[in-house]
Amino acid sequence: MEYKYYLFVLMSVKKKINIAKIIINSHELHSEIGRWSIPNTPWDVRVCHFCDTKGVEDEKHFLLDSPTYTQIRSQFQNICHTTTLHNILTQQNYGDLGNLFLMFFKNKNKILKNCK
Repeated sequence: MEYKYYLFVLMSVKKKINIAKIIINSHELHSEIGRWSIPNTPWDVRVCHFCDTKGVEDEKHFLLDSPTYTQIRSQFQNICHTTTLHNILTQQNYGDLGNLFLMFFKNKNKILKNCK
């Protein structure tokens, strides 16, 4: 799959960074940070702490499944109408995709700040 076109189309560095975070798994979702611990956190324990589904907090859960982000998804029906991560990442509206990811990460960080 070729995703790099967004690097040339987008002017916003923040949008580029947030798209890249998802594409290259350089984010702080539990699916990824569970790999950083020693020993590694088992996959089925890397659950989302923001919803009651007890689903593993991976990219698909974060972007498509978690009820925590339903309101954000409703603002991006042109992107979030799909049920696969691949379809989200291969769509061509990079500006909206960058905004979507930016809103997701901002919302997650806001929730984390309020929990402290």
